[in-house]
Amino acid sequence: MEQKVLILGSHGQLGRTLREEIPYCFSVRGIFCPSRKQLDITDKEALLDYVKRFQIDTIINCAAYTNVKGAETDYEGAYAVNVKAIENLCATNCKIIHISTDYVFDGEKGDFYTEEDETNPLNVYGKTKREGEEILMKLKPDSIIIRTSWLYSKFNNNFLSNMVKKIIEQDEVFVVNDQYGAPTSCYSLTSCIFDFLEFNRSASGIFHFSDEGPCTWYDFALKINELLVNSEFFEVNEIKVKPISSSEFNDVVKRPKFSVFSLEKIKEKLEYYEISKWEEALEYYFENFIEQSKY
Repeated sequence: MEQKVLILGSHGQLGRTLREEIPYCFSVRGIFCPSRKQLDITDKEALLDYVKRFQIDTIINCAAYTNVKGAETDYEGAYAVNVKAIENLCATNCKIIHISTDYVFDGEKGDFYTEEDETNPLNVYGKTKREGEEILMKLKPDSIIIRTSWLYSKFNNNFLSNMVKKIIEQDEVFVVNDQYGAPTSCYSLTSCIFDFLEFNRSASGIFHFSDEGPCTWYDFALKINELLVNSEFFEVNEIKVKPISSSEFNDVVKRPKFSVFSLEKIKEKLEYYEISKWEEALEYYFENFIEQSKY
């Protein structure tokens, strides 16, 4: 089935990656990428009018209030985008692919999280994202929810871009070594989304997706540092990353200590995309995109 696809949050890092890659998706015959000014998804009538005017078939919702610290003092802002806007999406007749987060979990399980595990978010960001999931599953159960974690891309304002900048500019970089997750390349997640668009549009429910393998933020940063040392595009010749505990870091926001996904369910669903180890995905990024990155 050929589809007209509306990408919400198209100016964020995942949205921008999708915009670059989606022309290669054979089932897509039209791509719509409005900015926040062009389409306010918290305005139900504006959203319904846009969908009707352009005859949208599928909505990929990358839009979210992702400022974890900011959400603690701006609940209304986080609620508007992460919850209320989801209610508005449910009023459309479109297939919805919605991006969610590992922060719906509290990190206390001590093992990989499956889609069936009980959620217990620790912060406002996680709580509002979970509320959005619940509304979507209740009002539009044929939707696809993809939970992901630790996203990075060649676009700014992610852990990778911030870490590269710090490693280049600072003598030492201290990174938390007691929070475990799985880094995920936006290019990997885009391939996963394409697989659903092309071959699994009729799928529904919650799926966990990340690049494979647990690591700490420190492990992630250390690998970035190693790849920078071997890169011809940056003058970095030493390992500058040092470990630090969460308590020493003095983060004001509670975050899960271990939020690594089980990927068994999505591995069974994906037709043609094979999930990479997180180290391999990061190496692929450095080989293909690091020169284009802006730091």
